[in-house]
Amino acid sequence: MTCEHTYSDAVTGYVRAFRDNRLYLSTLDGSAVVARLAATTAVEALRNLGEPYQDVSGRLAEHLVPGRMVSCYGLFYPTAGTRLVHASRVIVIDGEDGVPRFEHPQWWVDQIRGIAGFYRHAQFGDGPVDFTRYRTELSRTGSSAGNHVQETDTISRLVYGMASAYMLSGDQSYLDVAEAGSHYLRERLRFVDEDNDVVYWYHGTEVRDGVPSRKLFTSEFGDDYEAVPAYEQIYALCGLVQTFRVTGDPRLLADIEGTVRLFQEHFADKSRGGYFSHVDPYQLSPHAESLGPNRSRKNWNSVGDHAPAYLFNLWLATGEQRYRDMLEHTFDMIVSHFWPDRSSPFVQERFPRRLVARHVVGLAAEPGRGGAQPEDRVEPDADELGAGQARIPQAGPSARRRHAGPGAGSAARRLVRHARADRRGRPAHLRLARPQGVVAAGAGNTGLHPAGRRGWRRERSQARPRGGGVLQRLLPRPRRRRGVLQRAGQRGSVHARH
Repeated sequence: MTCEHTYSDAVTGYVRAFRDNRLYLSTLDGSAVVARLAATTAVEALRNLGEPYQDVSGRLAEHLVPGRMVSCYGLFYPTAGTRLVHASRVIVIDGEDGVPRFEHPQWWVDQIRGIAGFYRHAQFGDGPVDFTRYRTELSRTGSSAGNHVQETDTISRLVYGMASAYMLSGDQSYLDVAEAGSHYLRERLRFVDEDNDVVYWYHGTEVRDGVPSRKLFTSEFGDDYEAVPAYEQIYALCGLVQTFRVTGDPRLLADIEGTVRLFQEHFADKSRGGYFSHVDPYQLSPHAESLGPNRSRKNWNSVGDHAPAYLFNLWLATGEQRYRDMLEHTFDMIVSHFWPDRSSPFVQERFPRRLVARHVVGLAAEPGRGGAQPEDRVEPDADELGAGQARIPQAGPSARRRHAGPGAGSAARRLVRHARADRRGRPAHLRLARPQGVVAAGAGNTGLHPAGRRGWRRERSQARPRGGGVLQRLLPRPRRRRGVLQRAGQRGSVHARH
Protein backbone atom coordinates (compact mmCIF):
# COMPACT_ATOMS: atom_id res chain seq x y z
CA MET A 1 0.00 0.00 0.00
CA THR A 2 1.41 3.41 -1.00
CA CYS A 3 0.39 6.59 0.80
CA GLU A 4 1.06 9.90 -0.95
CA HIS A 5 0.12 12.27 1.87
CA THR A 6 0.10 12.52 5.65
CA TYR A 7 -3.11 12.00 7.57
CA SER A 8 -4.28 11.38 11.12
CA ASP A 9 -6.07 8.14 11.85
CA ALA A 10 -6.48 5.28 14.31
CA VAL A 11 -5.49 1.70 13.61
CA THR A 12 -6.20 -1.44 15.64
CA GLY A 13 -4.30 -4.70 15.46
CA TYR A 14 -2.33 -7.37 17.26
CA VAL A 15 1.21 -6.91 18.53
CA ARG A 16 3.82 -8.82 16.56
CA ALA A 17 6.84 -7.30 18.29
CA PHE A 18 7.95 -4.28 20.31
CA ARG A 19 11.55 -3.13 20.17
CA ASP A 20 13.48 0.14 19.94
CA ASN A 21 10.29 2.12 20.63
CA ARG A 22 8.68 0.68 17.53
CA LEU A 23 5.47 -1.30 17.77
CA TYR A 24 4.94 -3.82 14.96
CA LEU A 25 1.28 -4.60 14.39
CA SER A 26 -0.77 -6.93 12.27
CA THR A 27 -4.15 -5.29 11.61
CA LEU A 28 -7.49 -7.06 11.53
CA ASP A 29 -7.27 -7.46 7.75
CA GLY A 30 -3.70 -8.81 7.88
CA SER A 31 -1.87 -5.61 6.91
CA ALA A 32 1.42 -4.66 8.58
CA VAL A 33 1.75 -1.36 10.45
CA VAL A 34 4.70 0.08 12.35
CA ALA A 35 3.87 2.53 15.14
CA ARG A 36 6.70 4.73 16.34
CA LEU A 37 6.44 5.68 20.03
CA ALA A 38 7.98 8.86 21.38
CA ALA A 39 8.60 10.06 24.92
CA THR A 40 5.36 12.06 24.69
CA THR A 41 3.22 9.13 23.50
CA ALA A 42 0.39 8.44 25.95
CA VAL A 43 -0.04 4.69 26.55
CA GLU A 44 -3.07 3.66 28.56
CA ALA A 45 -5.16 0.63 29.35
CA LEU A 46 -8.64 0.46 27.88
CA ARG A 47 -11.09 1.98 30.34
CA ASN A 48 -14.81 1.80 30.66
CA LEU A 49 -17.19 4.72 31.06
CA GLY A 50 -16.62 6.40 34.42
CA GLU A 51 -13.23 4.78 35.02
CA PRO A 52 -10.13 6.94 35.57
CA TYR A 53 -7.19 7.16 33.21
CA GLN A 54 -4.90 4.14 33.63
CA ASP A 55 -1.38 4.98 32.48
CA VAL A 56 0.86 2.06 31.53
CA SER A 57 3.62 3.97 29.74
CA GLY A 58 6.08 2.94 32.46
CA ARG A 59 5.37 -0.78 31.90
CA LEU A 60 5.46 -1.12 28.11
CA ALA A 61 7.36 -4.41 28.17
CA GLU A 62 4.59 -5.97 30.27
CA HIS A 63 1.71 -4.82 28.10
CA LEU A 64 3.03 -4.68 24.53
CA VAL A 65 3.68 -8.40 24.22
CA PRO A 66 2.98 -10.47 21.08
CA GLY A 67 -0.69 -11.29 20.59
CA ARG A 68 -2.07 -8.37 22.59
CA MET A 69 -4.69 -6.21 20.88
CA VAL A 70 -3.88 -2.48 20.82
CA SER A 71 -5.19 0.64 19.11
CA CYS A 72 -2.91 3.45 17.97
CA TYR A 73 -3.78 6.99 16.98
CA GLY A 74 -1.35 9.31 15.29
CA LEU A 75 0.01 10.80 12.09
CA PHE A 76 0.53 8.46 9.15
CA TYR A 77 3.42 9.33 6.84
CA PRO A 78 3.90 8.56 3.13
CA THR A 79 5.53 5.17 2.75
CA ALA A 80 5.76 2.34 0.26
CA GLY A 81 4.66 -0.98 1.68
CA THR A 82 4.32 -1.10 5.47
CA ARG A 83 2.41 1.85 6.89
CA LEU A 84 4.24 4.05 9.41
CA VAL A 85 2.42 5.99 12.09
CA HIS A 86 3.92 8.35 14.64
CA ALA A 87 1.66 7.41 17.53
CA SER A 88 0.46 10.11 19.91
CA ARG A 89 -1.81 7.72 21.80
CA VAL A 90 -1.83 3.96 22.30
CA ILE A 91 -4.66 2.06 24.01
CA VAL A 92 -3.97 -1.46 25.23
CA ILE A 93 -7.25 -3.30 24.71
CA ASP A 94 -6.32 -6.67 26.21
CA GLY A 95 -6.07 -6.94 29.96
CA GLU A 96 -3.16 -8.46 31.84
CA ASP A 97 -4.78 -11.87 31.38
CA GLY A 98 -4.55 -11.46 27.60
CA VAL A 99 -8.35 -11.21 27.21
CA PRO A 100 -9.95 -8.00 25.89
CA ARG A 101 -11.48 -6.16 28.79
CA PHE A 102 -14.83 -5.88 27.01
CA GLU A 103 -15.14 -9.67 26.98
CA HIS A 104 -15.55 -9.74 30.76
CA PRO A 105 -19.29 -9.87 31.64
CA GLN A 106 -19.22 -6.98 34.10
CA TRP A 107 -17.83 -4.64 31.43
CA TRP A 108 -21.16 -4.34 29.65
CA VAL A 109 -23.17 -4.09 32.85
CA ASP A 110 -20.97 -1.18 33.98
CA GLN A 111 -21.14 0.43 30.56
CA ILE A 112 -24.92 0.31 30.31
CA ARG A 113 -25.12 1.79 33.79
CA GLY A 114 -22.87 4.62 32.69
CA ILE A 115 -24.89 5.35 29.54
CA ALA A 116 -28.32 4.93 31.14
CA GLY A 117 -27.27 6.96 34.17
CA PHE A 118 -26.14 9.84 31.95
CA TYR A 119 -29.44 9.96 30.07
CA ARG A 120 -31.47 9.60 33.26
CA HIS A 121 -29.72 12.60 34.80
CA ALA A 122 -29.46 14.70 31.62
CA GLN A 123 -33.15 14.32 30.74
CA PHE A 124 -34.79 14.39 34.16
CA GLY A 125 -32.21 15.52 36.70
CA ASP A 126 -32.26 13.94 40.14
CA GLY A 127 -35.99 14.34 40.66
CA PRO A 128 -38.97 12.32 39.45
CA VAL A 129 -39.10 11.11 35.84
CA ASP A 130 -41.17 13.68 33.93
CA PHE A 131 -41.25 13.15 30.17
CA THR A 132 -42.60 16.64 29.54
CA ARG A 133 -38.94 17.59 30.17
CA TYR A 134 -37.67 15.13 27.56
CA ARG A 135 -35.46 16.67 24.86
CA THR A 136 -34.75 15.02 21.53
CA GLU A 137 -31.33 16.65 21.26
CA LEU A 138 -28.76 16.87 24.04
CA SER A 139 -25.26 18.29 24.00
CA ARG A 140 -22.33 16.18 25.13
CA THR A 141 -22.64 17.78 28.54
CA GLY A 142 -26.36 17.05 28.76
CA SER A 143 -27.73 20.54 28.11
CA SER A 144 -30.67 21.13 25.74
CA ALA A 145 -32.61 23.88 23.94
CA GLY A 146 -35.92 25.33 25.09
CA ASN A 147 -37.89 25.06 21.83
CA HIS A 148 -37.81 21.79 19.98
CA VAL A 149 -39.86 18.77 18.91
CA GLN A 150 -40.27 15.68 21.06
CA GLU A 151 -40.07 12.90 18.47
CA THR A 152 -41.99 9.72 19.12
CA ASP A 153 -39.44 7.30 17.72
CA THR A 154 -36.56 8.80 19.73
CA ILE A 155 -38.59 8.66 22.95
CA SER A 156 -39.36 5.03 22.15
CA ARG A 157 -35.68 4.32 21.58
CA LEU A 158 -34.85 5.81 24.98
CA VAL A 159 -37.56 3.62 26.52
CA TYR A 160 -36.05 0.61 24.76
CA GLY A 161 -32.61 1.46 26.11
CA MET A 162 -33.86 1.89 29.66
CA ALA A 163 -35.86 -1.35 29.60
CA SER A 164 -32.80 -3.15 28.24
CA ALA A 165 -30.59 -1.51 30.89
CA TYR A 166 -32.92 -2.86 33.56
CA MET A 167 -32.83 -6.33 31.99
CA LEU A 168 -29.03 -6.27 32.02
CA SER A 169 -28.39 -4.62 35.38
CA GLY A 170 -31.52 -5.08 37.48
CA ASP A 171 -31.45 -1.37 38.41
CA GLN A 172 -34.97 -0.32 39.37
CA SER A 173 -34.50 3.31 38.31
CA TYR A 174 -34.11 2.32 34.64
CA LEU A 175 -37.37 0.41 34.64
CA ASP A 176 -39.06 3.44 36.20
CA VAL A 177 -37.92 5.53 33.22
CA ALA A 178 -39.07 2.87 30.75
CA GLU A 179 -42.52 2.63 32.33
CA ALA A 180 -42.89 6.42 32.57
CA GLY A 181 -41.84 6.79 28.93
CA SER A 182 -44.27 4.11 27.81
CA HIS A 183 -47.07 5.87 29.68
CA TYR A 184 -46.12 9.21 28.10
CA LEU A 185 -46.15 7.71 24.61
CA ARG A 186 -49.57 6.20 25.17
CA GLU A 187 -51.10 9.29 26.75
CA ARG A 188 -49.65 12.02 24.53
CA LEU A 189 -48.47 10.54 21.23
CA ARG A 190 -50.91 7.70 20.51
CA PHE A 191 -54.02 7.86 18.35
CA VAL A 192 -56.59 5.07 18.61
CA ASP A 193 -58.69 4.77 15.46
CA GLU A 194 -61.68 2.87 16.78
CA ASP A 195 -63.46 2.90 13.41
CA ASN A 196 -60.63 0.98 11.73
CA ASP A 197 -59.48 -0.84 14.88
CA VAL A 198 -55.87 0.33 14.52
CA VAL A 199 -53.40 2.40 16.53
CA TYR A 200 -50.93 4.84 15.07
CA TRP A 201 -48.48 7.30 16.51
CA TYR A 202 -47.89 11.00 16.04
CA HIS A 203 -44.56 12.10 14.61
CA GLY A 204 -44.03 14.15 17.74
CA THR A 205 -45.11 17.17 19.72
CA GLU A 206 -43.74 20.71 19.67
CA VAL A 207 -42.28 22.12 22.85
CA ARG A 208 -42.41 25.91 23.32
CA ASP A 209 -40.77 27.54 26.32
CA GLY A 210 -40.40 24.16 27.93
CA VAL A 211 -44.08 23.18 27.60
CA PRO A 212 -45.37 20.51 25.13
CA SER A 213 -47.92 22.15 22.85
CA ARG A 214 -49.01 21.22 19.31
CA LYS A 215 -49.00 17.58 18.20
CA LEU A 216 -47.53 16.73 14.79
CA PHE A 217 -49.20 13.84 13.01
CA THR A 218 -47.20 13.73 9.77
CA SER A 219 -43.44 13.58 9.50
CA GLU A 220 -41.36 16.76 9.61
CA PHE A 221 -38.36 15.21 7.85
CA GLY A 222 -37.48 16.19 4.30
CA ASP A 223 -37.87 12.86 2.50
CA ASP A 224 -41.06 12.04 4.41
CA TYR A 225 -42.60 15.50 4.82
CA GLU A 226 -46.39 15.53 5.33
CA ALA A 227 -46.60 11.73 4.99
CA VAL A 228 -46.78 8.89 7.51
CA PRO A 229 -43.60 6.83 7.01
CA ALA A 230 -43.59 3.21 8.06
CA TYR A 231 -40.31 3.43 9.91
CA GLU A 232 -41.67 6.04 12.36
CA GLN A 233 -44.55 3.73 13.24
CA ILE A 234 -42.13 0.80 13.46
CA TYR A 235 -39.76 2.50 15.88
CA ALA A 236 -42.62 3.81 17.97
CA LEU A 237 -43.02 0.16 19.03
CA CYS A 238 -39.43 -0.70 19.95
CA GLY A 239 -39.57 0.70 23.49
CA LEU A 240 -43.12 -0.44 24.16
CA VAL A 241 -42.35 -4.03 23.17
CA GLN A 242 -39.17 -4.20 25.25
CA THR A 243 -41.02 -2.80 28.26
CA PHE A 244 -43.80 -5.30 27.69
CA ARG A 245 -41.22 -8.11 27.77
CA VAL A 246 -40.35 -7.02 31.30
CA THR A 247 -43.72 -6.06 32.74
CA GLY A 248 -46.33 -7.95 30.71
CA ASP A 249 -48.62 -4.90 30.89
CA PRO A 250 -51.69 -5.82 28.76
CA ARG A 251 -52.30 -2.15 27.94
CA LEU A 252 -49.00 -2.04 26.11
CA LEU A 253 -49.82 -5.25 24.28
CA ALA A 254 -53.16 -3.82 23.13
CA ASP A 255 -51.41 -0.79 21.57
CA ILE A 256 -48.71 -2.95 20.03
CA GLU A 257 -51.25 -5.26 18.43
CA GLY A 258 -53.23 -2.27 17.17
CA THR A 259 -50.12 -0.90 15.45
CA VAL A 260 -49.35 -4.27 13.90
CA ARG A 261 -52.89 -4.23 12.49
CA LEU A 262 -52.06 -0.82 11.02
CA PHE A 263 -49.12 -2.37 9.18
CA GLN A 264 -51.17 -5.28 7.94
CA GLU A 265 -54.19 -3.25 6.84
CA HIS A 266 -52.63 -0.08 5.42
CA PHE A 267 -48.91 -0.62 4.73
CA ALA A 268 -48.90 -4.25 3.58
CA ASP A 269 -48.82 -5.10 -0.12
CA LYS A 270 -51.31 -7.96 -0.08
CA SER A 271 -50.68 -8.94 -3.69
CA ARG A 272 -46.88 -8.89 -3.96
CA GLY A 273 -45.81 -9.02 -0.32
CA GLY A 274 -43.77 -6.64 1.80
CA TYR A 275 -44.76 -3.26 3.20
CA PHE A 276 -45.01 0.13 1.53
CA SER A 277 -42.80 2.90 2.85
CA HIS A 278 -45.39 5.69 3.26
CA VAL A 279 -49.13 6.23 3.50
CA ASP A 280 -51.15 9.39 2.98
CA PRO A 281 -52.28 10.86 6.35
CA TYR A 282 -55.89 11.37 5.21
CA GLN A 283 -56.56 8.24 3.18
CA LEU A 284 -54.04 5.97 4.95
CA SER A 285 -53.21 4.71 1.46
CA PRO A 286 -49.74 4.03 0.03
CA HIS A 287 -51.03 4.81 -3.48
CA ALA A 288 -52.23 8.38 -2.95
CA GLU A 289 -50.99 10.98 -5.46
CA SER A 290 -50.03 13.28 -2.57
CA LEU A 291 -47.10 10.99 -1.69
CA GLY A 292 -45.21 12.06 -4.83
CA PRO A 293 -41.98 10.05 -5.26
CA ASN A 294 -42.89 7.90 -2.23
CA ARG A 295 -46.12 6.72 -3.83
CA SER A 296 -46.39 2.90 -4.02
CA ARG A 297 -42.77 2.49 -2.97
CA LYS A 298 -41.05 0.08 -0.61
CA ASN A 299 -37.63 0.37 1.00
CA TRP A 300 -35.40 -1.32 3.52
CA ASN A 301 -36.95 0.53 6.45
CA SER A 302 -40.52 -0.46 5.63
CA VAL A 303 -39.63 -4.14 5.12
CA GLY A 304 -36.41 -4.88 6.97
CA ASP A 305 -36.82 -2.76 10.10
CA HIS A 306 -39.73 -4.69 11.59
CA ALA A 307 -37.54 -7.55 12.77
CA PRO A 308 -34.77 -5.71 14.67
CA ALA A 309 -36.96 -2.86 15.93
CA TYR A 310 -39.72 -4.84 17.62
CA LEU A 311 -40.75 -8.08 15.93
CA PHE A 312 -38.10 -10.38 17.40
CA ASN A 313 -38.86 -9.09 20.88
CA LEU A 314 -42.60 -9.32 20.33
CA TRP A 315 -42.28 -12.94 19.33
CA LEU A 316 -40.01 -13.59 22.32
CA ALA A 317 -42.55 -11.96 24.62
CA THR A 318 -45.66 -13.70 23.32
CA GLY A 319 -44.64 -16.83 21.43
CA GLU A 320 -47.48 -16.06 18.98
CA GLN A 321 -47.32 -17.97 15.69
CA ARG A 322 -48.54 -14.94 13.72
CA TYR A 323 -45.43 -12.97 14.69
CA ARG A 324 -43.21 -15.88 13.75
CA ASP A 325 -45.00 -15.97 10.38
CA MET A 326 -44.50 -12.23 9.96
CA LEU A 327 -40.79 -12.64 10.68
CA GLU A 328 -40.51 -15.34 8.07
CA HIS A 329 -42.36 -13.16 5.57
CA THR A 330 -39.95 -10.25 6.09
CA PHE A 331 -37.00 -12.62 5.62
CA ASP A 332 -38.48 -13.88 2.37
CA MET A 333 -38.92 -10.30 1.16
CA ILE A 334 -35.35 -9.39 2.14
CA VAL A 335 -33.85 -12.37 0.34
CA SER A 336 -36.08 -11.90 -2.71
CA HIS A 337 -35.79 -8.14 -3.20
CA PHE A 338 -32.96 -6.59 -1.20
CA TRP A 339 -30.19 -9.03 -1.96
CA PRO A 340 -27.28 -7.24 -3.65
CA ASP A 341 -26.28 -7.76 -7.22
CA ARG A 342 -23.80 -10.62 -7.30
CA SER A 343 -21.11 -8.29 -8.64
CA SER A 344 -21.54 -5.85 -5.72
CA PRO A 345 -21.31 -6.24 -1.94
CA PHE A 346 -23.84 -3.48 -1.30
CA VAL A 347 -27.45 -3.95 -0.28
CA GLN A 348 -30.29 -2.58 -2.36
CA GLU A 349 -31.99 -0.20 0.05
CA ARG A 350 -34.76 0.52 -2.44
CA PHE A 351 -35.34 -1.83 -5.27
CA PRO A 352 -33.74 -1.52 -7.65
CA ARG A 353 -32.02 1.86 -7.54
CA ARG A 354 -30.05 2.66 -4.40
CA LEU A 355 -27.23 0.63 -2.87
CA VAL A 356 -26.26 1.27 0.75
CA ALA A 357 -23.39 -0.31 2.67
CA ARG A 358 -24.75 0.17 6.18
CA HIS A 359 -27.45 -2.47 5.78
CA VAL A 360 -25.10 -5.28 4.71
CA VAL A 361 -24.53 -6.64 8.21
CA GLY A 362 -28.19 -6.27 9.15
CA LEU A 363 -29.22 -8.12 6.03
CA ALA A 364 -27.01 -11.08 6.91
CA ALA A 365 -28.06 -11.08 10.55
CA GLU A 366 -31.81 -11.02 10.02
CA PRO A 367 -32.17 -14.22 8.01
CA GLY A 368 -29.59 -15.69 10.35
CA ARG A 369 -31.76 -15.01 13.37
CA GLY A 370 -34.74 -16.12 11.37
CA GLY A 371 -32.97 -19.42 10.91
CA ALA A 372 -34.93 -20.61 13.91
CA GLN A 373 -37.50 -21.71 11.38
CA PRO A 374 -37.21 -25.34 10.28
CA GLU A 375 -36.45 -24.23 6.73
CA ASP A 376 -32.78 -24.04 5.78
CA ARG A 377 -33.14 -21.85 2.74
CA VAL A 378 -31.56 -18.77 4.31
CA GLU A 379 -28.18 -20.31 5.04
CA PRO A 380 -26.71 -20.20 1.52
CA ASP A 381 -27.93 -16.61 1.17
CA ALA A 382 -26.43 -15.51 4.49
CA ASP A 383 -23.11 -17.11 3.58
CA GLU A 384 -23.18 -15.53 0.16
CA LEU A 385 -23.80 -12.11 1.66
CA GLY A 386 -20.93 -12.66 4.09
CA ALA A 387 -18.66 -13.34 1.16
CA GLY A 388 -19.92 -10.15 -0.48
CA GLN A 389 -19.22 -8.16 2.65
CA ALA A 390 -15.61 -9.27 2.52
CA ARG A 391 -15.32 -7.51 -0.84
CA ILE A 392 -15.99 -4.10 0.69
CA PRO A 393 -12.66 -2.17 0.70
CA GLN A 394 -10.94 -1.97 4.09
CA ALA A 395 -13.39 -4.48 5.56
CA GLY A 396 -13.82 -8.19 5.99
CA PRO A 397 -13.18 -10.87 8.59
CA SER A 398 -10.36 -10.72 11.06
CA ALA A 399 -7.22 -12.44 9.86
CA ARG A 400 -6.71 -13.71 13.38
CA ARG A 401 -9.97 -15.66 13.14
CA ARG A 402 -9.60 -16.99 9.60
CA HIS A 403 -7.73 -20.00 10.89
CA ALA A 404 -9.83 -20.58 13.95
CA GLY A 405 -10.57 -24.09 12.76
CA PRO A 406 -13.90 -25.92 12.57
CA GLY A 407 -16.85 -23.85 13.61
CA ALA A 408 -15.37 -20.56 12.45
CA GLY A 409 -17.29 -18.60 9.87
CA SER A 410 -20.01 -16.06 9.49
CA ALA A 411 -22.20 -15.30 12.47
CA ALA A 412 -25.24 -15.82 10.31
CA ARG A 413 -24.14 -19.36 9.42
CA ARG A 414 -23.53 -20.23 13.07
CA LEU A 415 -26.95 -18.91 14.04
CA VAL A 416 -28.64 -20.93 11.34
CA ARG A 417 -26.80 -24.10 12.24
CA HIS A 418 -27.67 -23.54 15.87
CA ALA A 419 -31.31 -23.20 14.89
CA ARG A 420 -31.32 -26.54 13.09
CA ALA A 421 -30.57 -28.37 16.31
CA ASP A 422 -34.21 -28.22 17.39
CA ARG A 423 -36.77 -29.60 14.92
CA ARG A 424 -39.63 -30.00 17.39
CA GLY A 425 -41.31 -26.74 16.50
CA ARG A 426 -39.74 -24.69 19.29
CA PRO A 427 -37.82 -21.53 18.35
CA ALA A 428 -34.37 -22.97 19.00
CA HIS A 429 -32.57 -19.64 19.01
CA LEU A 430 -34.18 -18.78 22.33
CA ARG A 431 -30.97 -19.89 23.94
CA LEU A 432 -29.24 -17.05 22.14
CA ALA A 433 -31.67 -14.56 23.68
CA ARG A 434 -30.57 -15.52 27.19
CA PRO A 435 -27.37 -13.42 27.43
CA GLN A 436 -29.04 -10.34 25.95
CA GLY A 437 -32.03 -10.44 28.26
CA VAL A 438 -33.10 -10.67 31.82
CA VAL A 439 -30.70 -13.40 32.87
CA ALA A 440 -27.43 -11.98 31.52
CA ALA A 441 -24.42 -13.64 33.13
CA GLY A 442 -23.11 -11.78 36.13
CA ALA A 443 -25.93 -9.24 36.10
CA GLY A 444 -26.98 -9.92 39.67
CA ASN A 445 -30.64 -9.80 40.58
CA THR A 446 -32.24 -8.92 37.26
CA GLY A 447 -35.66 -10.10 38.31
CA LEU A 448 -38.97 -8.54 37.51
CA HIS A 449 -41.06 -6.33 39.70
CA PRO A 450 -43.28 -7.54 42.50
CA ALA A 451 -46.86 -7.20 41.35
CA GLY A 452 -47.95 -5.18 44.33
CA ARG A 453 -47.24 -1.77 42.81
CA ARG A 454 -49.18 -2.40 39.58
CA GLY A 455 -52.85 -1.62 39.49
CA TRP A 456 -53.42 -3.92 36.52
CA ARG A 457 -52.15 -7.14 38.11
CA ARG A 458 -55.55 -8.83 38.08
CA GLU A 459 -56.15 -7.80 34.48
CA ARG A 460 -52.72 -9.19 33.66
CA SER A 461 -53.64 -12.76 34.55
CA GLN A 462 -56.69 -12.63 32.29
CA ALA A 463 -54.95 -10.97 29.33
CA ARG A 464 -51.74 -12.97 29.38
CA PRO A 465 -50.84 -13.73 25.77
CA ARG A 466 -51.14 -17.30 24.64
CA GLY A 467 -48.56 -19.20 22.71
CA GLY A 468 -45.90 -20.17 25.21
CA GLY A 469 -44.20 -16.88 26.04
CA VAL A 470 -40.56 -17.15 25.09
CA LEU A 471 -39.22 -14.95 27.85
CA GLN A 472 -41.23 -16.97 30.33
CA ARG A 473 -39.48 -20.11 29.11
CA LEU A 474 -36.14 -18.57 29.95
CA LEU A 475 -37.25 -17.60 33.44
CA PRO A 476 -39.21 -19.55 36.03
CA ARG A 477 -42.87 -20.29 35.45
CA PRO A 478 -45.05 -17.20 36.08
CA ARG A 479 -46.93 -17.19 39.33
CA ARG A 480 -50.54 -16.94 38.23
CA ARG A 481 -51.69 -15.62 41.56
CA ARG A 482 -49.29 -12.68 41.47
CA GLY A 483 -49.45 -12.08 37.71
CA VAL A 484 -45.77 -11.37 37.06
CA LEU A 485 -42.62 -13.35 36.59
CA GLN A 486 -40.65 -14.11 39.72
CA ARG A 487 -37.24 -12.59 40.20
CA ALA A 488 -34.36 -14.09 38.27
CA GLY A 489 -32.28 -14.30 41.43
CA GLN A 490 -34.91 -16.63 42.89
CA ARG A 491 -35.26 -18.83 39.85
CA GLY A 492 -35.17 -22.58 40.10
CA SER A 493 -35.59 -25.01 37.27
CA VAL A 494 -37.43 -23.89 34.15
CA HIS A 495 -40.86 -25.46 33.93
CA ALA A 496 -43.17 -25.86 30.98
CA ARG A 497 -46.14 -23.60 31.03
CA HIS A 498 -49.56 -25.02 31.87
